[in-house]
Amino acid sequence: MKALLEHLRDRARTLTIYDYDGTQERLETLAGHLAGYGVAVRTAVTDRGKPTNVPVFHHGDEVLGTVDLERLLPKDGIERAFAGEEPFDPDALPFDVDADVTVSPGTSHGQMVDVSRQFERQALARGDGWLRVGFQQLSAIAESSRTRSVYRRLAGAGVDVAVVGYPDVDLSGQPYGVIADEEGTFRDFWFLLYDGGGPEAKAALVAKHRDPSLYEAFWTVDPETVDELVEMARERYPVLG
Repeated sequence: MKALLEHLRDRARTLTIYDYDGTQERLETLAGHLAGYGVAVRTAVTDRGKPTNVPVFHHGDEVLGTVDLERLLPKDGIERAFAGEEPFDPDALPFDVDADVTVSPGTSHGQMVDVSRQFERQALARGDGWLRVGFQQLSAIAESSRTRSVYRRLAGAGVDVAVVGYPDVDLSGQPYGVIADEEGTFRDFWFLLYDGGGPEAKAALVAKHRDPSLYEAFWTVDPETVDELVEMARERYPVLG
């Protein structure tokens, strides 16, 4: 799934701050604001190191522009954010803020479930198409009666559905497919790939486990991007079927 994650990163816009010398807290606040506009935040160190805090927006290999960092998040932005005020200025962005890919650098388990449920409902309403979902380990689905019910309903509705995970429990005999990730290829990734059974309901989510409670997540319903991800996944990982 690393290749799919990198592909989504390339499709998302990126703000790279060269030679950043601010606090991690301020950086995370800026990343949280920009995530809602489909922008991932990165830092990079140059050989020169001067000047500091040079922000450059990219979309893949294309440079979209630069902006004064203080226009995006003033020095007192942390305090204002905690006070319930809005320090972020989206008008300072040098591009249209509509995004094909949603970026969430610090996504909680609950947020991941919410996005997944939304896409599962799309597939259930459609009752058609190819759906592959990675749970990291199969116990994640075995321990949730609600999740097992959702996937039984998806299979019953006519969706070609299979779940993927490290086989730490036995899930044989299910009406949906079960792909045992014996080698742990997908163990660090939570993913959902749905070809939509047509152009209207396509959806994809790819996330990497960062620590016990957070994921770096990207998701999209852009048909072209979803098609690219599904094709890439099926070519690189034949086990997905």
